[in-house]
Amino acid sequence: REALQAIRETLRPESLTLPGRILSLLPPVPPSHKGGPTEYFGRRTDPAVDLLGAASIAAGLTFDALLAPARAERLGAFHAEDPRYPGLREVLGATIKSVWLAPLATASDQRAIQLTLQSLLLGRLMDLAAHDAASPLVRAEASEALRGVQTLLKPPTALANPDPTVRAPRRWALAELERYMT
Repeated sequence: REALQAIRETLRPESLTLPGRILSLLPPVPPSHKGGPTEYFGRRTDPAVDLLGAASIAAGLTFDALLAPARAERLGAFHAEDPRYPGLREVLGATIKSVWLAPLATASDQRAIQLTLQSLLLGRLMDLAAHDAASPLVRAEASEALRGVQTLLKPPTALANPDPTVRAPRRWALAELERYMT
């Protein structure tokens, strides 16, 4: 459980925000640059640094580790053998709590990262729920986690946020969940 808490810390918007001193060292890539030995992250904001893309890549590594079908299977098996180990339901619940139930960040860059992570987690849960290699129990747990997020989004207060930068992604997430669940 301590390891799970440490992993959840990597999903905090503050942990995924690039400090200004680092950003100042990352100039735009010149249009004439054709690549080379340097590794670049894919970006949607060319030629500028894609802050949300960088956060998505970092958080994606965490989600990949937590939500890999084989790991999900092991979580269930180890918990069944010894309830002192966290089970898949606990890991999914803790991850959803970190991403969906955390208070909204006040800094606009961190809020954008937080909303991006919500979308990313939704997609990863959908992938796990539909994964052919996952057992019916794992797919059921992932589906139940998706229903939990859907429930979070259904109350009028969840979508009544006056800030359109919050309301729009949450409406999109609810629409995606409704499409997926039908």
